[in-house]
Amino acid sequence: MVLAVPAKAVAPVLDEIAELVVGDIIVDPTNPADEDREVILRAAASLAEAVVLLAPGARVVKAFNTILASRFNDPVVDGVPLDGFYAGDDADAKRVVAGLLAEMGFHPTDGDGSWEFYFMCDEIESTVKEIEGRGGVCGPRADRGWGVVCEIEGPGGRKLALYEPRHPTAHGG
Repeated sequence: MVLAVPAKAVAPVLDEIAELVVGDIIVDPTNPADEDREVILRAAASLAEAVVLLAPGARVVKAFNTILASRFNDPVVDGVPLDGFYAGDDADAKRVVAGLLAEMGFHPTDGDGSWEFYFMCDEIESTVKEIEGRGGVCGPRADRGWGVVCEIEGPGGRKLALYEPRHPTAHGG
């Protein structure tokens, strides 16, 4: 179920349906809205945390709240899928929502608090050749759609990611 209601309607709607959604996945796309911004900034919990409390037993996944509705039918810009962020505590429910995002054409991106860091290069093959020429170890290349990625082994065996973008960059590459 997608909880597609205005933020101020979340509590009354969930009061009515909480018993009906036990065990179900609730996709929460809502964002807090109030004429007084201070009310939002002083909130003790996020709206998603409130949904979890108001629908005990439901499997809540926050998603679609960072995407403009106008992008739902065409979630690709310059050939690059937009990130479709999602977050929640139920791994199975998150897999379902990630699949939905992927089927719609988004790049599913788990908002689990982790992050990815990539070193960007203009041309991955020449960069890999230079790294390997200095004794570095580079893994196989993988085409991710938004760029070509490979893993390099840094000092002490730490893994780092290197990528050649397929999208416009700030430096004009």
